[in-house]
Amino acid sequence: MKKTLITLALIASTFTTQALAESAPMDISVETLPAQHNIKVTALANNLKVTGIVMNRGNCDVKLAQTRLQLIQNKPRPRYPVALNYGQSTIAYALTYQCDVREITVQSNQGDWTWTFN
Repeated sequence: MKKTLITLALIASTFTTQALAESAPMDISVETLPAQHNIKVTALANNLKVTGIVMNRGNCDVKLAQTRLQLIQNKPRPRYPVALNYGQSTIAYALTYQCDVREITVQSNQGDWTWTFN
């Protein structure tokens, strides 16, 4: 009987932990080029609004990037908030001479999410 209660308690705590664990509604990837770091944010949920991207706790300047089509059409640089649905992405960049990527926080209508790099 005691063994059964312990097993049930472990199963219940496992389900509770899994239910409380949240995963980010977005994914990021970072590509480092000679002149800049490209930060790609891809939505993993619908109705995501990216309101800011902060690199190294605000110590590096991050700007939203223009697509080639936007450049050809002479459209202005994108501004926050950026509205994304599942699978859509936006790209921001930071100049490499300013700093190395150690931490990126993406601010959104679904919370702020931080990724750490070594």
